[in-house]
Amino acid sequence: MLRNCRQRALSPYRSTRVISTCLNYYVLKCDFAFSQILIRRLADATSRFRQNIHLYERVSISQWA
Repeated sequence: MLRNCRQRALSPYRSTRVISTCLNYYVLKCDFAFSQILIRRLADATSRFRQNIHLYERVSISQWA
């Protein structure tokens, strides 16, 4: 479970759900060094998600205008 979770969380463009699930697991295991890496990955994934939402909103508004 531990290795699989680590590989899944570090793969590019992983969803925030997968990263946060792995983050919870590593915090419970007290692996705070890897938890910091996952926190940064979660912040990046959240930022990408927000950018995609804004892009989608702009495209939808321009289609209806």
